[in-house]
Amino acid sequence: AQTKARLAAARATFTHPSKERIVLSDIFVYPDLHELSGLELDGPKTISAEILAKQINKIGKALVRGDDQFGKTALLHTLYKAYFNAGYVPVLVTGRDLLSESDERLERMLHNAIESQYGPDTATRYGQLEKTSKVLLVDDLDRTSHRPETLAKALEYVDRHFQQAVVSVSERFDIAELSSARTAEVGARFSQYRLLGFGYKLRSSLIRRWLKLGDAYPNADLQARVHDAETIIDAVIGKGLVPTTAFNVLVLLQSLE
Repeated sequence: AQTKARLAAARATFTHPSKERIVLSDIFVYPDLHELSGLELDGPKTISAEILAKQINKIGKALVRGDDQFGKTALLHTLYKAYFNAGYVPVLVTGRDLLSESDERLERMLHNAIESQYGPDTATRYGQLEKTSKVLLVDDLDRTSHRPETLAKALEYVDRHFQQAVVSVSERFDIAELSSARTAEVGARFSQYRLLGFGYKLRSSLIRRWLKLGDAYPNADLQARVHDAETIIDAVIGKGLVPTTAFNVLVLLQSLE
Protein backbone atom coordinates (compact mmCIF):
# COMPACT_ATOMS: atom_id res chain seq x y z
CA ALA A 1 0.00 0.00 0.00
CA GLN A 2 2.86 2.39 0.83
CA THR A 3 4.50 1.69 -2.52
CA LYS A 4 1.25 2.38 -4.37
CA ALA A 5 0.80 5.65 -2.50
CA ARG A 6 4.37 6.72 -3.22
CA LEU A 7 4.04 5.93 -6.91
CA ALA A 8 0.66 7.62 -7.16
CA ALA A 9 1.77 10.85 -5.53
CA ALA A 10 2.45 13.82 -7.78
CA ARG A 11 6.19 14.53 -7.47
CA ALA A 12 5.63 18.21 -6.76
CA THR A 13 2.75 19.42 -4.59
CA PHE A 14 0.19 21.05 -6.84
CA THR A 15 -3.05 22.49 -5.52
CA HIS A 16 -6.28 22.59 -7.47
CA PRO A 17 -9.39 24.60 -6.49
CA SER A 18 -11.75 21.74 -7.31
CA LYS A 19 -9.85 18.67 -6.09
CA GLU A 20 -8.30 18.35 -2.65
CA ARG A 21 -5.67 15.71 -3.46
CA ILE A 22 -4.01 15.37 -6.86
CA VAL A 23 -2.36 12.09 -7.82
CA LEU A 24 0.00 11.51 -10.71
CA SER A 25 -2.59 9.77 -12.90
CA ASP A 26 -4.79 12.89 -12.71
CA ILE A 27 -2.28 15.04 -14.54
CA PHE A 28 0.11 12.71 -16.36
CA VAL A 29 0.37 12.94 -20.13
CA TYR A 30 2.86 10.68 -21.91
CA PRO A 31 5.65 12.88 -23.32
CA ASP A 32 7.13 12.53 -26.80
CA LEU A 33 10.47 10.85 -27.44
CA HIS A 34 13.07 10.99 -30.15
CA GLU A 35 14.00 7.44 -31.10
CA LEU A 36 17.81 7.47 -31.25
CA SER A 37 18.43 3.83 -32.17
CA GLY A 38 18.56 3.19 -35.93
CA LEU A 39 18.25 6.85 -36.90
CA GLU A 40 16.36 7.55 -40.09
CA LEU A 41 18.07 9.47 -42.89
CA ASP A 42 15.75 12.43 -42.32
CA GLY A 43 16.50 12.60 -38.60
CA PRO A 44 15.23 10.96 -35.40
CA LYS A 45 11.70 9.61 -35.35
CA THR A 46 9.28 11.20 -32.85
CA ILE A 47 7.05 8.77 -30.93
CA SER A 48 4.94 8.81 -27.78
CA ALA A 49 6.55 7.42 -24.62
CA GLU A 50 3.39 5.33 -24.27
CA ILE A 51 5.14 2.85 -26.57
CA LEU A 52 7.29 1.89 -23.56
CA ALA A 53 4.14 0.90 -21.70
CA LYS A 54 2.54 -1.02 -24.55
CA GLN A 55 5.50 -2.67 -26.29
CA ILE A 56 8.16 -3.38 -23.66
CA ASN A 57 8.06 -7.05 -24.72
CA LYS A 58 9.22 -5.98 -28.20
CA ILE A 59 11.57 -3.18 -27.10
CA GLY A 60 13.32 -5.20 -24.40
CA LYS A 61 15.67 -2.75 -22.70
CA ALA A 62 15.33 1.02 -23.11
CA LEU A 63 17.61 3.91 -22.15
CA VAL A 64 15.73 7.21 -21.81
CA ARG A 65 17.71 10.47 -21.71
CA GLY A 66 16.30 13.72 -20.43
CA ASP A 67 17.13 16.91 -18.59
CA ASP A 68 15.94 17.53 -15.05
CA GLN A 69 12.25 18.53 -14.84
CA PHE A 70 11.49 16.71 -18.10
CA GLY A 71 9.50 14.18 -16.08
CA LYS A 72 11.71 11.09 -16.03
CA THR A 73 10.57 10.04 -12.54
CA ALA A 74 6.89 10.65 -13.33
CA LEU A 75 7.30 8.56 -16.50
CA LEU A 76 8.87 5.64 -14.64
CA HIS A 77 6.21 5.73 -11.91
CA THR A 78 3.50 5.67 -14.57
CA LEU A 79 5.21 2.81 -16.41
CA TYR A 80 5.44 0.85 -13.15
CA LYS A 81 1.68 1.05 -12.72
CA ALA A 82 1.07 0.23 -16.40
CA TYR A 83 3.31 -2.85 -16.26
CA PHE A 84 1.72 -4.07 -13.04
CA ASN A 85 -1.78 -3.70 -14.50
CA ALA A 86 -0.66 -5.55 -17.64
CA GLY A 87 0.47 -8.57 -15.59
CA TYR A 88 4.20 -7.90 -15.39
CA VAL A 89 6.11 -7.77 -12.11
CA PRO A 90 7.94 -4.41 -12.19
CA VAL A 91 10.62 -3.40 -9.69
CA LEU A 92 11.70 0.23 -9.31
CA VAL A 93 15.15 1.21 -8.06
CA THR A 94 17.15 4.42 -8.13
CA GLY A 95 20.49 5.01 -9.79
CA ARG A 96 22.03 5.39 -6.35
CA ASP A 97 20.84 1.84 -5.49
CA LEU A 98 22.42 0.36 -8.60
CA LEU A 99 25.86 1.98 -8.38
CA SER A 100 27.55 -0.70 -6.29
CA GLU A 101 30.98 -2.26 -6.63
CA SER A 102 29.94 -5.90 -6.31
CA ASP A 103 27.26 -8.17 -7.75
CA GLU A 104 26.63 -9.49 -4.24
CA ARG A 105 25.63 -6.03 -3.00
CA LEU A 106 23.51 -5.51 -6.12
CA GLU A 107 21.67 -8.78 -5.46
CA ARG A 108 21.03 -7.68 -1.87
CA MET A 109 19.77 -4.30 -3.07
CA LEU A 110 17.37 -5.96 -5.53
CA HIS A 111 16.19 -8.38 -2.83
CA ASN A 112 15.40 -5.44 -0.52
CA ALA A 113 13.62 -3.51 -3.29
CA ILE A 114 11.42 -6.49 -4.14
CA GLU A 115 10.41 -7.08 -0.51
CA SER A 116 9.83 -3.37 0.04
CA GLN A 117 7.48 -3.21 -2.96
CA TYR A 118 5.77 -6.62 -2.72
CA GLY A 119 6.06 -7.66 0.92
CA PRO A 120 8.16 -10.01 3.08
CA ASP A 121 9.39 -13.29 1.60
CA THR A 122 8.55 -12.32 -1.99
CA ALA A 123 12.13 -12.15 -3.29
CA THR A 124 12.46 -15.93 -3.56
CA ARG A 125 9.24 -16.22 -5.56
CA TYR A 126 10.38 -13.31 -7.74
CA GLY A 127 13.58 -15.19 -8.54
CA GLN A 128 11.53 -18.12 -9.84
CA LEU A 129 9.55 -16.01 -12.32
CA GLU A 130 10.20 -16.14 -16.05
CA LYS A 131 12.35 -13.28 -17.31
CA THR A 132 9.55 -12.30 -19.68
CA SER A 133 7.34 -11.35 -16.73
CA LYS A 134 9.88 -9.05 -15.04
CA VAL A 135 10.59 -5.39 -15.78
CA LEU A 136 13.29 -3.40 -13.99
CA LEU A 137 12.92 0.38 -13.83
CA VAL A 138 15.98 2.45 -12.89
CA ASP A 139 15.39 6.11 -12.09
CA ASP A 140 18.25 8.57 -12.77
CA LEU A 141 21.11 6.10 -13.15
CA ASP A 142 23.75 8.85 -13.35
CA ARG A 143 22.40 11.23 -10.69
CA THR A 144 25.05 10.33 -8.09
CA SER A 145 27.96 9.30 -10.32
CA HIS A 146 29.14 10.31 -13.78
CA ARG A 147 32.12 7.93 -13.86
CA PRO A 148 31.82 6.06 -17.17
CA GLU A 149 33.15 2.74 -15.82
CA THR A 150 30.71 2.80 -12.90
CA LEU A 151 27.78 3.49 -15.25
CA ALA A 152 28.94 0.78 -17.65
CA LYS A 153 29.07 -1.79 -14.84
CA ALA A 154 25.55 -0.90 -13.71
CA LEU A 155 24.18 -1.20 -17.25
CA GLU A 156 25.98 -4.51 -17.73
CA TYR A 157 24.24 -5.81 -14.60
CA VAL A 158 20.85 -4.78 -15.98
CA ASP A 159 21.66 -6.29 -19.38
CA ARG A 160 22.78 -9.59 -17.81
CA HIS A 161 19.89 -10.09 -15.42
CA PHE A 162 16.88 -8.57 -17.16
CA GLN A 163 15.21 -9.13 -20.50
CA GLN A 164 13.05 -6.02 -20.07
CA ALA A 165 14.11 -2.76 -18.44
CA VAL A 166 13.70 1.02 -18.64
CA VAL A 167 16.65 3.07 -17.42
CA SER A 168 16.55 6.87 -17.24
CA VAL A 169 19.70 9.00 -17.45
CA SER A 170 20.51 12.68 -17.76
CA GLU A 171 21.78 14.39 -20.90
CA ARG A 172 25.26 14.18 -19.33
CA PHE A 173 25.28 10.48 -20.18
CA ASP A 174 26.37 11.51 -23.69
CA ILE A 175 29.73 12.54 -22.21
CA ALA A 176 30.17 9.15 -20.52
CA GLU A 177 29.56 7.39 -23.83
CA LEU A 178 32.01 9.62 -25.68
CA SER A 179 34.75 9.10 -23.10
CA SER A 180 34.37 5.34 -22.59
CA ALA A 181 34.16 2.64 -25.25
CA ARG A 182 32.82 0.23 -22.62
CA THR A 183 29.94 2.56 -21.71
CA ALA A 184 29.13 3.17 -25.39
CA GLU A 185 29.19 -0.56 -26.15
CA VAL A 186 26.83 -1.58 -23.34
CA GLY A 187 24.60 1.44 -24.03
CA ALA A 188 24.22 0.26 -27.62
CA ARG A 189 22.51 -2.92 -26.33
CA PHE A 190 19.58 -0.74 -25.22
CA SER A 191 16.99 0.94 -27.43
CA GLN A 192 17.76 4.63 -26.92
CA TYR A 193 15.34 7.54 -26.62
CA ARG A 194 15.49 11.23 -25.73
CA LEU A 195 12.66 12.99 -23.88
CA LEU A 196 11.31 16.03 -25.72
CA GLY A 197 9.66 19.18 -24.42
CA PHE A 198 5.89 19.51 -24.39
CA GLY A 199 4.75 20.72 -27.81
CA TYR A 200 1.39 22.38 -28.49
CA LYS A 201 -0.61 19.14 -28.72
CA LEU A 202 0.68 17.76 -25.41
CA ARG A 203 0.28 21.12 -23.66
CA SER A 204 -3.33 21.24 -24.85
CA SER A 205 -3.97 17.73 -23.53
CA LEU A 206 -2.44 18.58 -20.14
CA ILE A 207 -4.40 21.84 -19.89
CA ARG A 208 -7.64 19.99 -20.62
CA ARG A 209 -6.88 17.31 -18.00
CA TRP A 210 -6.18 19.98 -15.39
CA LEU A 211 -9.33 21.98 -16.08
CA LYS A 212 -11.51 18.83 -16.05
CA LEU A 213 -10.37 17.85 -12.54
CA GLY A 214 -13.23 17.84 -10.09
CA ASP A 215 -15.75 18.55 -12.87
CA ALA A 216 -15.33 22.24 -12.06
CA TYR A 217 -16.68 23.53 -15.37
CA PRO A 218 -19.70 22.50 -17.43
CA ASN A 219 -18.83 21.40 -20.96
CA ALA A 220 -20.18 24.67 -22.35
CA ASP A 221 -17.58 26.63 -20.38
CA LEU A 222 -14.72 24.13 -20.52
CA GLN A 223 -13.68 24.79 -24.12
CA ALA A 224 -13.51 28.54 -23.52
CA ARG A 225 -11.42 28.01 -20.37
CA VAL A 226 -9.07 25.67 -22.26
CA HIS A 227 -8.68 28.21 -25.08
CA ASP A 228 -7.92 31.05 -22.65
CA ALA A 229 -5.34 28.99 -20.75
CA GLU A 230 -3.70 27.82 -24.00
CA THR A 231 -3.40 31.39 -25.22
CA ILE A 232 -1.69 32.63 -22.05
CA ILE A 233 0.61 29.61 -21.62
CA ASP A 234 1.61 29.53 -25.29
CA ALA A 235 2.48 33.25 -25.07
CA VAL A 236 4.74 32.68 -22.05
CA ILE A 237 6.41 29.61 -23.54
CA GLY A 238 6.66 31.23 -26.98
CA LYS A 239 8.76 34.03 -25.50
CA GLY A 240 11.23 31.46 -24.19
CA LEU A 241 10.64 32.55 -20.60
CA VAL A 242 10.43 28.95 -19.33
CA PRO A 243 11.37 25.53 -20.79
CA THR A 244 8.46 23.62 -22.33
CA THR A 245 8.10 20.95 -19.67
CA ALA A 246 4.96 19.45 -18.15
CA PHE A 247 6.12 20.78 -14.77
CA ASN A 248 6.22 24.36 -16.03
CA VAL A 249 2.83 24.03 -17.74
CA LEU A 250 1.36 22.85 -14.42
CA VAL A 251 2.98 25.71 -12.51
CA LEU A 252 1.48 28.18 -15.00
CA LEU A 253 -1.93 26.50 -14.80
CA GLN A 254 -1.89 26.70 -11.03
CA SER A 255 -1.02 30.39 -11.19
CA LEU A 256 -4.03 31.03 -13.43
CA GLU A 257 -6.52 29.61 -10.95
